[in-house]
Amino acid sequence: MTIASAPFDLPDASRSVETIFSSAAKKKGLALQFKIDDSLPMMLSGDKIRLKKILNNLVGNAIKFTEQGEVGVKAHHLPAQKRIFVSIADTGPGIDETQIETLF
Repeated sequence: MTIASAPFDLPDASRSVETIFSSAAKKKGLALQFKIDDSLPMMLSGDKIRLKKILNNLVGNAIKFTEQGEVGVKAHHLPAQKRIFVSIADTGPGIDETQIETLF
């Protein structure tokens, strides 16, 4: 697998994922929230396609398995490591502890 590195607009990538899943979240009565920290530069260098695929998979699963509450995506800057940290949190049941190692 080759990972590309090119400049991309993080807010734009985030909005496209939000657009894909906003109606599914709304149908289930879930709040879908995307928060990009103001300290993050708008333009990043990385693989936009892979990032969007990962976000699509994680957000899609979060919505699928969450019956009530919310799904939140947050991104912030880790300046010491020149990286961003993206987290997806939901109010769903979670993954059984015995299955975590198998999945990840």
